[in-house]
Amino acid sequence: MPPDSQNYTRDRGFLDLLSIRSTSYLLRQPDHYTTQQKKADRERGCTEDQISAIGSILKYDPKEWYDILAVSDTCTTEEVNQAYEEKSLAVHPKKNPSSEAYRAFQIVENAANALRHGDEYKGEDATNSERSKGSRAIKTQERAMTTLFQKEIYKLATPYMEALIENPWLGNWKELDQLNDHIKRQNERDGKEGVDKFQGTIDYHTHVAMFKLVDEYKKLIKKTPTTPTERRNQAMAEEKLPQIWQSLDVTNTARGYPQSWNTSQPETLGLPGSVTTAGPCKSTMSHILPRYEKPAEGYMAKVMRNVPYQEVPSFGNVRPNLIKTEPLEETKVINTGPAQDIDMVSTHALAKQLNNEVEGLKEQMNEMRTYMLQLLTC
Repeated sequence: MPPDSQNYTRDRGFLDLLSIRSTSYLLRQPDHYTTQQKKADRERGCTEDQISAIGSILKYDPKEWYDILAVSDTCTTEEVNQAYEEKSLAVHPKKNPSSEAYRAFQIVENAANALRHGDEYKGEDATNSERSKGSRAIKTQERAMTTLFQKEIYKLATPYMEALIENPWLGNWKELDQLNDHIKRQNERDGKEGVDKFQGTIDYHTHVAMFKLVDEYKKLIKKTPTTPTERRNQAMAEEKLPQIWQSLDVTNTARGYPQSWNTSQPETLGLPGSVTTAGPCKSTMSHILPRYEKPAEGYMAKVMRNVPYQEVPSFGNVRPNLIKTEPLEETKVINTGPAQDIDMVSTHALAKQLNNEVEGLKEQMNEMRTYMLQLLTC
């Protein structure tokens, strides 16, 4: 029997899982697909795969929906539907000649309906046994308590997630790490080991990378394009940005995060219209762009001061468009060399040379920006 709720302490967790698991094992129904039935089904023409499919379902209590469909307790509706399609096809009475095919098919259908409808499900299992009801109550209570604990942690994490959405470049999210540690310790108290102890933790690293990418796209959208390349980049950003936000919302829903973390609304995006397209972002490489910002600024400063070209750091074949510059005016050109008497011809030639270098730099940075955007959307 589960421990008395009066004796519950937060350090020990919501339930004594050892007691629950032993009780659940005792309540489990015995394997009803006997050796004699398997032998009879072979004589009816069942293959070993068909017999195995029947046995993999009947060995579980009819209320052990997750085990019947072989899905995790954090599965999505899509995963439930996929598992149902696979399992039901294997045991369908028209496909499987086993004498137990109809009962197995009913159990699979019941499990899928239960997981699709969640707490609103009111159906009965195929056998309607008292034992299966007791087993279901224990497993449901176990999942509910774990979920309740995680929801409380998510509430505490919400202010930090809002700060992350506002500025993903802060770079220090130790508070979220501490909250994840609480979830992992609770999972360990619940008997989870290996990767299972990370179940329910907040995968904020994905959010940081995605929101950095969103920030870059929003800058492109707000910028007034002056060239065909900039217009193409802006159009691409307007298309990709809503998709990224909606992809994040799908991830949040699948992992059970609070609805307040969902932000794929036009007013949130700061964009006109509504989100009508969906599709995950395939790469998050916006962290590369800032690396070129200061070198590019230094490049421009040195060119404007007439520093020899070979002293300027080279970007190779990767060149972004990060800085807007104006053409040099002849009257603003200053010669830093030793010569004091410079005629107008040499001044004009120097200004023309520097202006050409600046224009070349602008073109190179345009190419780099295009290249980086291709990486971001690859």
